Amino acid sequence: MWLGDGDRWQPVRLPIGLPRAAEAATDTGRRRDEEVADSPVRWGILGTGGIASTFVTDLRLTDSGVAVAVGSRSQGSADRFAAGFGIANRHASYESLVAIRTSR
Repeated sequence: MWLGDGDRWQPVRLPIGLPRAAEAATDTGRRRDEEVADSPVRWGILGTGGIASTFVTDLRLTDSGVAVAVGSRSQGSADRFAAGFGIANRHASYESLVAIRTSR
């Protein structure tokens, strides 16, 4: 990896692993990698147009992800899109969708 500011760049060597004490210190209460790997990715969809519709349609063909929320510029558009795909969480703005914190 290289680190620099404009004209001065220098190589930076990153550590390969963390000692056990550092691992404990970085525990943020997040789920373990194994648990994450076994559960589908939960998607928030920004927009209700053709690309979003195609994405959610294709997402339903996999086991790797699920659409859980949609945000649009209007509540009506978000409601129509969500009703068509069975999405429970509907937001009347992109900012509202991005601001939510989801937990399992």
